[in-house]
Amino acid sequence: MFSKLFNKYLTNDFRFTSEDLQFRRVRMINCVLPIAIFVLFVFSFVAYAIELYPVMVSNLIGGVLAFFALYDFHKRHFVFFTAVLIVAIEIFVLLSLFWFVGFNHYVLVWIVVVPISAYFLLGRKGGRIFTFSFSLMVLIFIFLNYANWETQGFTNVGLLNLGFSYLGMILIISYYELSMQEALKNLERKNHELAILSITDSLTGIYNRIKLDEILFLEISNYRKTGKDFAILIGDIDFFKQINDNYGHLYGDRVLKEITQIMGETIRETDICGRWGGEEFMIICLNTQIGGAVFLAEKLRLAIEDFSRLAPHQVTMSFGVAQFEPLDTIETLIKRADDALYLAKKRGRNRVEQL
Repeated sequence: MFSKLFNKYLTNDFRFTSEDLQFRRVRMINCVLPIAIFVLFVFSFVAYAIELYPVMVSNLIGGVLAFFALYDFHKRHFVFFTAVLIVAIEIFVLLSLFWFVGFNHYVLVWIVVVPISAYFLLGRKGGRIFTFSFSLMVLIFIFLNYANWETQGFTNVGLLNLGFSYLGMILIISYYELSMQEALKNLERKNHELAILSITDSLTGIYNRIKLDEILFLEISNYRKTGKDFAILIGDIDFFKQINDNYGHLYGDRVLKEITQIMGETIRETDICGRWGGEEFMIICLNTQIGGAVFLAEKLRLAIEDFSRLAPHQVTMSFGVAQFEPLDTIETLIKRADDALYLAKKRGRNRVEQL
């Protein structure tokens, strides 16, 4: 329950998803702002306790601005505007500290936090420009005021500043590392999905022609090494154009899916099924000679014929079968199976032929 609510908050009521380019920046904004609000109010209390009232006021103003930035972000979801606003609040608070506290070394530690957060919030280009400009201004500012530098031992307030500033840097860098790991995982997942899509037929979910060609190439190489036989079936739905013309393409797609299901339930675990193109399917039968492949083709033909008896249009398939021969190539093997399929069509369809 808490995890769901936390993710809802981090993603602005699930408005931003991991597919969005701004996703990690959104989550960082939602982490930085609450931390900034907490730190600024803590130091407001500290400044009040040590009677630094101008610092207390500036920290309170910064905390209120951070609170309204968070509210506005969850209301309008303006990522870049909020990122710029956060950086502006950081600069306002830092300049206020310099102005009212002077050059105590415990104030200077906050200088390193601003460029780091700005780099991640404003992006690579904006972050570089800001970091360079900010660093240059800080160096000039310190150089011009070096004569007024105050040297003193660390106080409790100094240690508190040092601790919070380092904690801020650690959290920002840790978030960056986690984001990079998550980005790499998402990239791996996307690459895996793309790899699957590249070899899968989008309609039926089985292998496409590219993958079937790859498997045929590997099986031919395997045959050259081991001598293990294999055969292929090419099946074509009879009068499929008439099915599309009479009942529509959606019905035709349903027929293709149903035939795919029948094939998956009928073939052996070692057989490989794919969509060769259009209404044609190919099955690669491993460790199988021509007799076994013909038997499987006949079994498929009868299963498809029986399944569609009660359908609006009875569906049948014709099959061409060919076994790989020593002198075959992918092209000659497919041509013999295709010629056998043509012969099955010529002899009346809904039958199995072999060559």
